[in-house]
Amino acid sequence: MKKYDRIFAVSCILATLAFFIAVYAFSATSYIPAMEGGLPSYPQSSAILSVLRIAAPICAALFIALAIFSFVKAKNFGGICSTLNSKASSFSPVYLFLICSAVILVCSLIYISQHRNTVWDHYIFRFGEDMFMDFFNHITYVRVPSEVYSISEHACFPPLIYIFYYLLSLFIPTNATVKHDASMTSPYAIVMYVMYAAICCIFLYLVVNKLLKRFGEKTSILTMLAIIVSSVFITVIERGNSVLIVLILLLASLYLRESDKKSNREMALIFIAIAAGIKIYPAIFGLIYVAEKKWRESLRLIAYGILFFFVPFVFFGGIDGLMTFISNQMAIHDDAYTSFTSISSSIRYISLKIFDDPFIWETAANIIPWVFTALALLAFFLGKLMMWEKLMLLISIITFVPAWSGSYTAVFFAIPMIFMFKQTDDGFGKGLTRAYNLLCTVCFTLAFSLIIFVLPSGTVLYEIRYIAMYTVVILVLVKGFTNFIRSKSKLKDTK
Repeated sequence: MKKYDRIFAVSCILATLAFFIAVYAFSATSYIPAMEGGLPSYPQSSAILSVLRIAAPICAALFIALAIFSFVKAKNFGGICSTLNSKASSFSPVYLFLICSAVILVCSLIYISQHRNTVWDHYIFRFGEDMFMDFFNHITYVRVPSEVYSISEHACFPPLIYIFYYLLSLFIPTNATVKHDASMTSPYAIVMYVMYAAICCIFLYLVVNKLLKRFGEKTSILTMLAIIVSSVFITVIERGNSVLIVLILLLASLYLRESDKKSNREMALIFIAIAAGIKIYPAIFGLIYVAEKKWRESLRLIAYGILFFFVPFVFFGGIDGLMTFISNQMAIHDDAYTSFTSISSSIRYISLKIFDDPFIWETAANIIPWVFTALALLAFFLGKLMMWEKLMLLISIITFVPAWSGSYTAVFFAIPMIFMFKQTDDGFGKGLTRAYNLLCTVCFTLAFSLIIFVLPSGTVLYEIRYIAMYTVVILVLVKGFTNFIRSKSKLKDTK
């Protein structure tokens, strides 16, 4: 291993360690309710925490600078690609993503050091009063399997994932988790969650490494680190939602479906069916097979989906459990949100800001998501798009169309991002293609970076992740319909 390669690897590890120490130091006393007027009240921090809040961000910034320095010294700045992968011949979007993510990370850490722990109140749900409860609540719900859907209307997942939660409940004391009360979660349960999250991250890296093998292991590691320390991923970990399992399954299925082995391609179908059995909406990935006119695979996928969705109800109340599950789903769907997490909630959010009433444009909030779905599907089937662009459209449907979509669902956009990097390994292209790929890369960087800033008005800049993703979706839609119109024009010319 070359000298600067060794420095690069060590500095990346130390930078990551310093970052997590900084996160701990700044969030250690951030779970304090806000006082009147919206200003948080915090107890005096220990001297050690005070030192860590200054030293850890500085160390992280220095180690990142050292990593960039070793990048440059390994060859030259134009040879960064070769530093990561000796076979690389051009500056690809993934490298721009990594460089921009590192810069944003340093800026965010400096911001945190200036504003102390108050900044985390905008990222930690309910000041930590509901920490990890998308994980622990469902473990609590399923302690009596046959009554899981009667415990709470928030027991709204398909039964397949409750098999997993039930198995986990067997390894901790019955009082280790309490429904809707994070303060009562025991250390036993916390340790189990940490192990679960760590294992998920390992599997996620393994899949990312397979998909980005063209760039080499260093690039895969850095891409994975950038995703892990992003504000999106922090939200996923803080909520403890099962989207992380679904993300791994979908990425693995997309990798396996390209295999020459029939068994691997069949496993891809099973993974999609399992993902749909956990979150329902990943079933839309079956359209990939429909678009490719792989009818047999499509039929087998439907069979697997029925198997993984309906059969587990045998253990969770049978027909009564199914009916209660549907009732819970309808109750959750009736919730109205005001945020950028979905199209309808975005419309309500804008209406609230302009008219001080979120329901002024309620008709539009109900109609536009369906119009968007139709446009996205037309572009998917007719637009002659690259795979990453097709994935972008599918992910936008399952993320932006459901009105109750949570902020953690934005992590699914890592799928088209990774496939964009995979399919643009020869560079940004030329002309309009170059500008298009550059803009999409910048948008993905904004979505998957540690953006932690609060404007004086109180607006949190992490909302920019949704604006960035809406931008990419619009660009893909425009490209899809442009391709369709051009193909029709060429067909007329030939006639």
